[in-house]
Amino acid sequence: IKQAVQKQIKAGRDPGTHGPIYLFVVTNANDDGVGDGTVNTYRMLDALGQANTIPNVAKDERADALTEQRRQLEGKLVAAIDSMPGPHDASARAASRARQQALQQQIAEVDQQIKDNHNGIVPSLDIEGLKVLVCSLVPPDTPAGHAWGYVYVHAKLMIVDDVFTILGSANINTRSMEVDSELNICHEHSGVTRPLRQKLWDIHTGGLGAQKNVADAFKAWTEITNKNKARQQGKLAPYASLVGFMYTGKKRTRTD
Repeated sequence: IKQAVQKQIKAGRDPGTHGPIYLFVVTNANDDGVGDGTVNTYRMLDALGQANTIPNVAKDERADALTEQRRQLEGKLVAAIDSMPGPHDASARAASRARQQALQQQIAEVDQQIKDNHNGIVPSLDIEGLKVLVCSLVPPDTPAGHAWGYVYVHAKLMIVDDVFTILGSANINTRSMEVDSELNICHEHSGVTRPLRQKLWDIHTGGLGAQKNVADAFKAWTEITNKNKARQQGKLAPYASLVGFMYTGKKRTRTD
């Protein structure tokens, strides 16, 4: 998706003039749906600038990456110290000292990043030319005062430009894509695809976010998820089934 966006921008698409590409995602945000593959879920969300929606896994994955980066820098520093030229070559010694100082500065910067990652909030990141909404579903008839459950998303459905539809059994993971036997169907028929998209979104949004214009739908979805966030915090009934994706589990799993 990101490659397609960049390709279009390079070909002359101006997000300000022609509009961005919109990506709407509805998936699971509970252990039943995410639990076996939290790392791959993080990788996908991070690639879309949405690592903030899986914050604990994101922090741990980034901590590991920063720790490894620091280890490699320390190794380079030790090597630079061990290979320090003798006093007979002042120029080479000065260059080596400069190299060591640069490595020490890089290590200090990584140490600060490790500290910031531990203490800070995982931010969302904007991607030029791409607007992303990642959501999940709750029972819309949940009474006020009750904890919101979840609607398990099992279907693997993708709709592109109200024309292309693919529906099947393959998950976006290594097992489904490379190992298991899976069956998907696809077609290109706007007379079927657009009504399908609008009917499905009508269900998700309580009739409020199935607009023909996806920019209007994106705005409506954003308003719905913001309202539901406030209503969930206030222990009120859902405004609609659609809620913003948020997985706060801490376990890191790779068994999907």
